[in-house]
Amino acid sequence: MSRLYSVIERSELLKAARDLIEPSRPPSDDPVLGAPPEIVFRWNTFTKKHGSLVERVMTKVIQHAPGWRPASQTRFKCDTSATKKLIDRIAINHANEVAIFIECKRNLGNVSNPYLRSIREYDRWCQDNSTDIASELGFGATDPVIRFAVFNAYGELEDRDKVKGIPVLTPKDLQLIFGFPVLEAFQELHRVVQSVVIENEIFRPYSQGLDLPRIDAIPMNAIEEARVESQEGFRRRISATLDQLTFRGDV
Repeated sequence: MSRLYSVIERSELLKAARDLIEPSRPPSDDPVLGAPPEIVFRWNTFTKKHGSLVERVMTKVIQHAPGWRPASQTRFKCDTSATKKLIDRIAINHANEVAIFIECKRNLGNVSNPYLRSIREYDRWCQDNSTDIASELGFGATDPVIRFAVFNAYGELEDRDKVKGIPVLTPKDLQLIFGFPVLEAFQELHRVVQSVVIENEIFRPYSQGLDLPRIDAIPMNAIEEARVESQEGFRRRISATLDQLTFRGDV
């Protein structure tokens, strides 16, 4: 059984996945077109709710990754902008003084320009205020790691060119930072969501079109499973990993 079910009950995950296609309230009629077709409002409900489920699962599995804890939408005193930044998730490793601000997207390829501008602003803010952020988190090292990244939950690798210079994580990349159980959790989430889509009578005829990209693990020989690291070594590895996941393009 997937390790995901050590942090969330299988029945709870199945219910949450089935709720992805159930609107929270009846859909409103359009003044011209009238009542929307069932496939339309269920499809729209899925796209709105799926991202929240991805964030919820990410929070739970990071919370159970050794040495890491999540924080959601934390406000920082050093954020002096008129509109406070509420980045989706922060993965914090206090022992090694690493904080990764993570903006979750279902599919980065579909993100509109206003949200892309916000992503770039978040990244610049993390870079410009890294010292103050580290101080507020209680980090004391002279070289703590404060980084911003985008989690592209089910998008394509090519989507990275929309945010040049910013690390983009896909589910398979999570194991490089948090360990294999985090990837395993997203593999199981993928299977559960896919099964719910296929079992739904309305979606079944379109199940091929709704197929989610396959989430493969990185070969285990590419990762040192039993790694003993110093604080500095841990920080260097995390920084190097994020650098490798940064699409430079022509910049």
